[in-house]
Amino acid sequence: MSRFMAAIYDWFMRDTEQACLAGWRAELLADLRGEVLDVGAGTGANLAHYPADVRVVLTEPDPHMRGKLATPKAKLPAGARVPGGVRVRPAAV
Repeated sequence: MSRFMAAIYDWFMRDTEQACLAGWRAELLADLRGEVLDVGAGTGANLAHYPADVRVVLTEPDPHMRGKLATPKAKLPAGARVPGGVRVRPAAV
């Protein structure tokens, strides 16, 4: 993925996130417990939907997308807290 695409990805996907993806993410992740490995975490769109007590390891092979994961709090709604713990790890392709 190019640096440009990583930079605009969240903006580009915003309408689709609002229309359906955010709802799907919330439904899919609501019952998770314990530790979760999010493979191909992209820019971190799942973060806002993990239960508060879940410990999450985010992994993303693309260095530009992984750079967006460096500040997980930026992906959360105002006032929300990072789930039980978030770690970002590089992934080999």
